Amino acid sequence: MRPSESHNKLWVTVDDLIQLGARIAKPASKTRKRVHTQLMGNHSSVFRGRGLDFEEVRQYSRGDDVRLIDWKVTARTQKAHTRVYSEEKERPTYIIADQCTDMCFASQGWLKTTQVAELASMIAFTTLKRGDRVGATLICDEEIHHLKPVRSKKHVVHLCSMLAQQSKNVLSNKRLQFQANKLVKALHGLLGLAYHDANIFVLTSKFKLTKECQEKLIRLARNNQVTVCSFTDPLDYKELPVPIPLTDGKLQYLQIPGNNDRESVSLDGLTKMGVGYIELTTTESTFDQAMEWLKQHNTK
Repeated sequence: MRPSESHNKLWVTVDDLIQLGARIAKPASKTRKRVHTQLMGNHSSVFRGRGLDFEEVRQYSRGDDVRLIDWKVTARTQKAHTRVYSEEKERPTYIIADQCTDMCFASQGWLKTTQVAELASMIAFTTLKRGDRVGATLICDEEIHHLKPVRSKKHVVHLCSMLAQQSKNVLSNKRLQFQANKLVKALHGLLGLAYHDANIFVLTSKFKLTKECQEKLIRLARNNQVTVCSFTDPLDYKELPVPIPLTDGKLQYLQIPGNNDRESVSLDGLTKMGVGYIELTTTESTFDQAMEWLKQHNTK
């Protein structure tokens, strides 16, 4: 029995998420960019500090060591530039996990909130096994929870506990509210934390990628590796001009928003600006889809 088939498709437990993490034996993906952080890690990087080999002179970026400013280039260009050196450094991971009630939906298969929890745990355990720190932003209806990047199993298990609890909490809500503004707020907050060289995974719905979200994703991708993991359901592609009610007859009553007036963005525009994009469906297990994507990604 596969791990994604061993538990309820409506929610997950901490044990379910830890079991998924235990099955991840290799790093999630090959990094596409050189990194610049000053903490030791397992990635060949461009080190802003007193490294080993001179790499280049480039325009100063927030977080650079001011002691390495190249004053001659700065005077000539009238813009601050810094000298960059190569060394092995760390690459932290930030996970934005969208578990608002508008993600608590599936016409078949696994609820999106369940899949978000599963994929977030897989990414977290992969990062930990790689020796890097894990940070997370959990988006809920009432508030946004932030976990600073930490390198410890206890920290990752705590994140899994929060994800599992929220996957159950959303089932008590009776109405789905479209919460795209919460995603914008979370991305805005990350701009103040991930200055450069982080792996950023945004787990949400494609229909919440508004133009405002797109702008912030592109800004993050200038100095970080950003991947949007979009969760979709077959009903998402049906024309729904007005809200429709849904019920399972026992557990809850939900109202799905109409999608005719949803703001859409160009996914091609995102990818051209360096934002990675993968799409997962509720009809297939999260584990199988993620492993298939990782297999294809690592062979490129």
